[in-house]
Amino acid sequence: MHRFSNVHKTNTEIESLLRSNDIPKKYRWYPFLVSELEADLSHGIFDRLNLTIKKNIAYSLQYLEYIDLQLSELQFSDSLYCMLYKNYIITAAAIVESVFYHILFYYKKLKYQLYGKPILHDVKTYKEGEKTFVKVEGHKEKLNSPKEAVQDFHFLIISVLEGNYLNITDSKVARSYISYCKELRKRVHLHLNQEAWTSDYHIFSHKEYALVRYVLYRILSDPLFGREKQLIFPELEQESLNVIIKNRYNYNNG
Repeated sequence: MHRFSNVHKTNTEIESLLRSNDIPKKYRWYPFLVSELEADLSHGIFDRLNLTIKKNIAYSLQYLEYIDLQLSELQFSDSLYCMLYKNYIITAAAIVESVFYHILFYYKKLKYQLYGKPILHDVKTYKEGEKTFVKVEGHKEKLNSPKEAVQDFHFLIISVLEGNYLNITDSKVARSYISYCKELRKRVHLHLNQEAWTSDYHIFSHKEYALVRYVLYRILSDPLFGREKQLIFPELEQESLNVIIKNRYNYNNG
């Protein structure tokens, strides 16, 4: 958390953002500049990162900083804390997905579609007991130029970890944690879980937030992305780890 000036015009950072205080811009809290984040996203294999993806990641990281600020300085109802944790986790998981996509793009390991969509037509309708079936036949055209297929998050996670691109000693544990982040991200679909005990209130807590925050910055500061030249991500990784240690969180079952 920082601002353009070291001079504090308010007691807390969040107060510097209140319209009613009318604090000059240079004295307000502000997340890391996009240019600063882009600098950390320009080392290692990030030097080939698509500029649009780089911008989107930087904007998302600024938003995550703002959520961190709210969590550290404001008091809410438990349900509102839950929704902030959820927004953080969904955004962080999207960043991880983008980074994993870039890794496989860089190493030419993405999935490609060799054929067009199949064209099917019904051939015969028949019954087996109480059930009715339709036999179909069809064909699909081989493409002159393969098209990039949908790169689902599960495929990205498995491919990146099995490819040993990241400097991770225990890929089994890493896969468990990152896959857990992926499952949490699915909660953006409000209708998927309808049992009372699987509501967002019962799923998102500070423990999940702390894990996803650490996973995010651990990945962003990996040696594959020029950790030794980065200024922001390694520091945030250590800070995130300290939060887990301080709260004595255990994720063996997470």
